[in-house]
Amino acid sequence: MPPLHVAAMLLVVLVWGLNHLAVKIGVADCPPMLFASVRLFVVAAALLPFCTLPRGAWGSLLWISFWFGTASLGLSSFSLIGIDAATSAIVVNLGTPFTILAGRIAFGETFGWWRWGGVGVSFVGVALLAGEPTNVAPIYFAAAVISIVCWAVANVRIKQLHQLSAVTVNGWVSLMAAGQLAVGSALFESNQISTLTASELPFWGALLFAALGSSVVGHTLWNWLLHRHPINTVTPYNLLVPVVGFAAALVFLNEPLTWQKATGGALALAGVAVIQVRELIVARRVAAA
Repeated sequence: MPPLHVAAMLLVVLVWGLNHLAVKIGVADCPPMLFASVRLFVVAAALLPFCTLPRGAWGSLLWISFWFGTASLGLSSFSLIGIDAATSAIVVNLGTPFTILAGRIAFGETFGWWRWGGVGVSFVGVALLAGEPTNVAPIYFAAAVISIVCWAVANVRIKQLHQLSAVTVNGWVSLMAAGQLAVGSALFESNQISTLTASELPFWGALLFAALGSSVVGHTLWNWLLHRHPINTVTPYNLLVPVVGFAAALVFLNEPLTWQKATGGALALAGVAVIQVRELIVARRVAAA
């Protein structure tokens, strides 16, 4: 990629890696569903002026909004009440093996022993993280893992929406999910107005970074790069995201480094690396055939 495009990709890596810290800071002072709802309302407000009406795709977008926005984002925000941002940055790596498994179930996609091995190594790494002593309760770690499963389910339907731009999908999905999360917050959380009015600068900075930095800038640049380069050129940079998130959490949030975090994180990252490298090799063989 040209140097400007590499710089754009590294910016995506930075904002996605730091997003775990932003959400961790946000949910420290705000109920998780409320935080996720306000975040998505900001995303929708930023993107909808550039969106077209998704005629004939409202049902698909509603489906995606539940799995991607309400379930995945809501659960991931909830999980950061009880797990470290560094742990969250590693768990998000499961998105790659879970998406592969979802693609196999939904589309009959096949892959060999190298990628099966990568999936297995990733799961072993995450299993080690599950026993990490700084995790407050298993429910929070389980929520983080389930949020990635929901994200993978949403990806299956997103892959089928060829007629809509990424900005249109992101804008409408964010609005729908924001409304769903607002209803959930009204039913299961309390003191929403007082929480928001009493929030101080760190909270609002974290919220705006998560909404505008990660969801708007990050995803817009990512889609821009995918339209200009082969997916196998762009996706390997994703391996840097958990590294940035992990390191930033240790440095800026003073989270402890335990052997479970170090070993589990390394195994999870290694498993995803095997999957990514194998996909790159297969793609090059297909292109050369």
